[in-house]
Amino acid sequence: MPTGKPLRIVIVDDSSFVRQLLRRGLEAVGGFEIVAEASDGIAAEAVITQHRPDAVTMDVLMPMRGGLETIRAIVAVQRIPIVVVADPGAGQRALAVEALAAGAVDVFAKPKNGFTEEAARELAILLRAAARPRATPSALAAAPPRSTRITHRNVACIGIVASTGGPRTLAALLEAVKMRNVPIAIVQHTTSGFGPAFADWLGRTIGRPTPMAVDGYALRPGDILVAPDDYHLEITNAGTVALLPPTAKERMCPSGDRLLRSIAESYGTRSAGLVLTGLGADGADGLRCIAEVGGATAVQAPETAIVAGMPNAAASRVPNAAVGTVADLST
Repeated sequence: MPTGKPLRIVIVDDSSFVRQLLRRGLEAVGGFEIVAEASDGIAAEAVITQHRPDAVTMDVLMPMRGGLETIRAIVAVQRIPIVVVADPGAGQRALAVEALAAGAVDVFAKPKNGFTEEAARELAILLRAAARPRATPSALAAAPPRSTRITHRNVACIGIVASTGGPRTLAALLEAVKMRNVPIAIVQHTTSGFGPAFADWLGRTIGRPTPMAVDGYALRPGDILVAPDDYHLEITNAGTVALLPPTAKERMCPSGDRLLRSIAESYGTRSAGLVLTGLGADGADGLRCIAEVGGATAVQAPETAIVAGMPNAAASRVPNAAVGTVADLST
């Protein structure tokens, strides 16, 4: 049972059944106080303004006003973290990813018939991470580098790892990258089922194709590939994509560590890796592998990350990594 002051949560969903599942699940985990519920976007904005919760769960399809418009209205005036709880079916995937672009910090798959203890714990972890003090992703562009900049002129492949808060930060980074002739492979942790919608949104946002990686594909200059749901993305020493299923003991899939490690092994001193915002430590060990072979390494400044766990872990394991700005990888 968590100790200390409980996190104050507002649950927004047009289904009373789903609201009940979320309430009961979070209350069973402990450490949460559900201060209000709402069944549409207009009511949600009112109760969020009234209660000023620590975090919000938000549906995307609702009467009166949907979640996307509501998120935009809320983040325009209040810095209250919002986790989208959406059906991973085709009808809501694209809306959920658009919600991330609008200001939500993460997506969670909506429970259909029940809410398992494991799912409740996963949602609790997201809400706790989202409720921590955070900076805006735009601050990444202004944060001064704490260490050396990436100045490698012979980089052959870049691996990028991101999780909670990653979509907007990734879009800002990729729009600024100047090494347009270097292939980029991305692991963005998403709830299973939302990966294709994320890849489509990212491509439309930056104005460049960002397809899901396909097994056996030969990398070409300027490619930007996204790891698919539930498969590890690795790059072979022949410069081709390898998609591999997780082992029984692996919980993180796709793994940023495995992507960056494969790039280190395949490209050596011509490898480059970047770890962005996210919960946990994925990417830290992989970035260390790149550093050990003499490749280029960079980490988002933890103080600018929506969730600082991953960049903190990477910075601690790779103390000589460049830390800070979009310019660290855009030169």
